[in-house]
Amino acid sequence: MAGHFLARSGPPELLLCILQLLESPRDILSFALTCRFMSEVWHANGAGYTVVWRLWSREIPYAEEGLILVRATRVVADAEQKGELPPKRMKLPRPWADKHPGPNASELHAVWQMHHYTEALTLCFEMGNYKYPKDLPWDVQPEKASRVAEWRDGVQRAIYRSLIITTALVGAYTEPLFEAQESHTEQLSTSTANNKPQFSSQLLKFVHGFPIYKLQPTQDDQNQLFGSPAQWLLEHILADTKSRKAMEERFENSCGRAKECQSRGDCPLKLSSGKGSHSDAHVVALEIMRVLWMCENITRKVTIKNLRGKEDKIMHNIGPVALFGKFSLWAIDYTDSADAGWFGTQFISSFFHMQGNNYKSNIEGLLECVHACSGEPNYFEASGAPTTPLRLKFFEYCLRHHVSAAFCDDFFINDPSALINSNLDNFLYCATLFSLDDEETRQRIDEEGPVHGSADLLIADFLDGSEVLASSASSPTLYYDRKSPSPTYHQN
Repeated sequence: MAGHFLARSGPPELLLCILQLLESPRDILSFALTCRFMSEVWHANGAGYTVVWRLWSREIPYAEEGLILVRATRVVADAEQKGELPPKRMKLPRPWADKHPGPNASELHAVWQMHHYTEALTLCFEMGNYKYPKDLPWDVQPEKASRVAEWRDGVQRAIYRSLIITTALVGAYTEPLFEAQESHTEQLSTSTANNKPQFSSQLLKFVHGFPIYKLQPTQDDQNQLFGSPAQWLLEHILADTKSRKAMEERFENSCGRAKECQSRGDCPLKLSSGKGSHSDAHVVALEIMRVLWMCENITRKVTIKNLRGKEDKIMHNIGPVALFGKFSLWAIDYTDSADAGWFGTQFISSFFHMQGNNYKSNIEGLLECVHACSGEPNYFEASGAPTTPLRLKFFEYCLRHHVSAAFCDDFFINDPSALINSNLDNFLYCATLFSLDDEETRQRIDEEGPVHGSADLLIADFLDGSEVLASSASSPTLYYDRKSPSPTYHQN
């Protein structure tokens, strides 16, 4: 790198200074040959990129996950550019267990871009309008200055996991659009216009040919659709020995996120594999729910804030990136804006806007129409709440398959008259899912009793995800109702 710089773009003054310090023709010749040799070595077999990656993998948080994301995104992008369906069962690398080749120049650049994008998203959640612990001063979010780095670590880990999982699911969710290009695309598009649940029997029959668009897919279908990314997520979580050790200590000391579990005695969480401790089950459930939280909130952040009319202020372009719920690749533009004050303190706020690809159909609307019009049972009889939205079926599978749990049957209830009109929105408002649980003043249990169910989320200083979960052993009664069940995205 130094040789290339000096040979191609080194300032003449610098070269002259170095030459003037050389005392013999031999030194001059050695210097010239060294520069040339260094340049050749740097470029030979990607040796220079290997050096950079070795440094970055230590200095950039979750650089390995960034490389997994970049390569998974490239697989989807290459398929889309060829007009082909992205892989429905993408095999994700396991750097904690397997060796894989280092990045090339373009991948290094993309990893660096994703690092900046993750930092920008983290800042959004750090400065956003979310529920934080009650012990924090009104002008401090989301943790004390001395511990905010710990909070950011958990947030960034969830961001990378969510983006990787979203990318892995693109092929399965977009399959009907590719299959329908010749005869059904226009009908799919008009049927989902304005998200109105109007679907012909012909289109329903066509869409139901794809298991991911069934409300009650078979176990074999779910294993085929979700098994590979779900197993990757489980192994990635369990490879984090630091988080597992921290949760184990909570259980040993009956504090933090372990305290309520030990007091109530009817915890719905249990590792389905039977391998591992109960504290491991809580780690797995917590991280799955953090990924869900992040998938939903990233999309809400990106779709609401935009830069239209402010193109001259755009400083960064990231792309392509797969967005959850849309399940397609998008280019993300954002700016670092220093002209917005935070209670008198200057801060950097990220504003996003998207430019989409050539899909003619709205996947979000298609998913909602299928849920409403499929004729399959889509509401819980006891609570009157809708069943799991199709976009969240991956998480339903992970919870059942990994920790023998399911969403509470009122989790997706929708009340248009309420300020936050669904329990899912309530959950997504609570950044306390990422809050540190070892501060002495913080509690998950207050005078009103333990936190059970999504309605009581706001009383806790920290959450562990089990508040909105129940055992998967029960078989609630369902019924069918032809109406749109999905809550609308709200700005945070």
